Amino acid sequence: MGPKNIEYQNGMFILSNPDDVTELVLSLRNKPLDEYVTEPVEVTNAKSQSEMLEEITARLQTIEEKMQQMESSFAAILRQTLAENERKSEMLTKITARLQTIEEKLQQMENSFVAILLQALEEQENERVKIEVERQQELAERERRLLTEIGAMLEKKTVERQQLSWWQKLFEAK
Repeated sequence: MGPKNIEYQNGMFILSNPDDVTELVLSLRNKPLDEYVTEPVEVTNAKSQSEMLEEITARLQTIEEKMQQMESSFAAILRQTLAENERKSEMLTKITARLQTIEEKLQQMENSFVAILLQALEEQENERVKIEVERQQELAERERRLLTEIGAMLEKKTVERQQLSWWQKLFEAK
């Protein structure tokens, strides 16, 4: 004793009468499973199995085509991404090489700058030593001249004293 009117709509079986739903639920509760197999059910507006298979096959075909499109699109995007990554990798390699070259040139410049500074400091020190030696020589020359002049003056004074002493002796003797 099952429902009398069951319709198939939009891929679902629908009971057309609400009382049939209650009757179906009550009958399902009270019957063992093997009774459902033998009970006849009246189906109206049902599609044949071949029509349903054709519809399912068509939907599967559409899904498969969309999957292939998505797969092709994904593969294209993946190839593009890989190519882009390869290009970026090559650019990074070139940039790294250029940076290393720049670093080496900067190191060479720094080394030559340090060498130039050391040479300039050495030349400055040599010039300072040279000036100091010249100044010392100049001072020594001045000292020598002063000593010569002082010696000459002392000698002159000594001669004058000797002359004075001679004159004094001469005057005393007279």
